[in-house]
Amino acid sequence: MRKLFSILLIGSAIICVPVCAENNEVIRNATQAAQLWLTSADAGHYDETWEQAAPVFQQTVTKAEWEFILRVVRTTIGDLKNRSVVSVAFAEKLPGARTGKYVVIQYASEYTKKAEVIETVVPMLNEDGIWKVSGYFVK
Repeated sequence: MRKLFSILLIGSAIICVPVCAENNEVIRNATQAAQLWLTSADAGHYDETWEQAAPVFQQTVTKAEWEFILRVVRTTIGDLKNRSVVSVAFAEKLPGARTGKYVVIQYASEYTKKAEVIETVVPMLNEDGIWKVSGYFVK
């Protein structure tokens, strides 16, 4: 019985390695996409954030509307002082979104006009295999 349990345990570990490695790559790629997107936002390149966003994002808000919204938000909270990842989670279903591959990344951020900000960035895997931001929320 112990031998069977050991074999099952080893077998499940062997199966988990590629899955875990795949998840790590997914998280890494999505996080890199989010970071590039945030870098554009932090630099005040709001038009670029819309251009770099997922098609579903672009279909939800026009470029002009997005630039206005982001400018108001960033003017209200000021310039970025510090940002650190709080949580990262993979999801295939999100409220109000179509089924797909998403990574929900939450950051604890500090801005010059607001010390405690939670930023949530949601990259999604597009049909072309590229991760692009589908949502950005500031609390």
